[in-house]
Amino acid sequence: MSLTTYRAAATSHMDFRADERRRLVAWAGKNGLEVSIKPAGAGQAEGMIFVGYGEGVVHWTIYRADGHLWLCHIEDRTDQGREGSKVTVGSVEDALARIMVDTEA
Repeated sequence: MSLTTYRAAATSHMDFRADERRRLVAWAGKNGLEVSIKPAGAGQAEGMIFVGYGEGVVHWTIYRADGHLWLCHIEDRTDQGREGSKVTVGSVEDALARIMVDTEA
């Protein structure tokens, strides 16, 4: 029997690395936001990160698709329902910086 400590082959290349997940959780706690991470698995090819103010309300999603890292900002519009705008970002840190700019606006 052997123990494998590195499992890169066991996770999808579209999923988030353990260090990225740890940084996201620490960042959210420091900034008063909630983070929910849904790993890649059956039914979806990529992992998704949901960021919001709490109470299960998602305002941003971060995910990898088509070879890019995407940040989608979901806006509540009372008269129009929910709309989203998405942009590619260079890294998880870039996504977090954009979220901070959105929260300060």
